[in-house]
Amino acid sequence: MFSDLMLSSHTDRAQMNVWRQTMSECRKAQHECKERWRAEESARQKVIVCNESLMLEKLPRCGKSFEEMMKKVDSKKWCNLTEFITYYDNFSLCTEREASAARCFWPNRLAQGFIIGIHKQFFSNCTSEKVPWEDPPDEILITLILIPVLLMVAMTSLVVWCSKRSDILVMWKLMLLTARQFE
Repeated sequence: MFSDLMLSSHTDRAQMNVWRQTMSECRKAQHECKERWRAEESARQKVIVCNESLMLEKLPRCGKSFEEMMKKVDSKKWCNLTEFITYYDNFSLCTEREASAARCFWPNRLAQGFIIGIHKQFFSNCTSEKVPWEDPPDEILITLILIPVLLMVAMTSLVVWCSKRSDILVMWKLMLLTARQFE
């Protein structure tokens, strides 16, 4: 019995040592993970300064390139996006690239102002033609209003009339039953 107790005590101590070693490794890995997270967080918190003057210096290059490409398109077709979509896409990518090179977010207030200027230059005459809504003629309007109103009055009257005449309901039931028998 004593040997069994000693053996179980020895096994318990071995298990306890393994558990302690595992916990130590786990704490070490957790500490390393926290340190990595802190280092990444401090790197993220470093302020990225946007060089606005550099961006404003480079954006006109995109505008000049877009202007050169738009010369290939007839000015009467400037309002048809399918005629110059690839040129506009290149212009958009160029402004994004130049803003990124200046360490600025895109779109930003200054880039947006530049893009609006390009829009005013090329697309100011591209207003969408909206069809003005008109009321239908009075005869059609009155008909469209009266039909639902009269239908509601008729249905309400039918419900009230049927609820006062329970014998009609019995007659309807009998008609339905006889119709089912003949089927």
